[in-house]
Amino acid sequence: MNPIRRWYENKKNVEEMLTWNKNRLKKWELSVVSYMPTGAKILDVGCGMGREAFALADLGFSVRALIFQRK
Repeated sequence: MNPIRRWYENKKNVEEMLTWNKNRLKKWELSVVSYMPTGAKILDVGCGMGREAFALADLGFSVRALIFQRK
């Protein structure tokens, strides 16, 4: 099994991840956002659990988040 998939399938890891800076951006992410116009449309490809997508939406951006998985 793929090690990334194995990590996400471990309930303990996912529960811990849900508390990581909930709906907040990191300092470097905020510095990038400062260059974006108010209300910009953002495509978050490979969004994972969506931490950045939710935080950006809370800041007023129009966000589409995509994640791909193999079946």
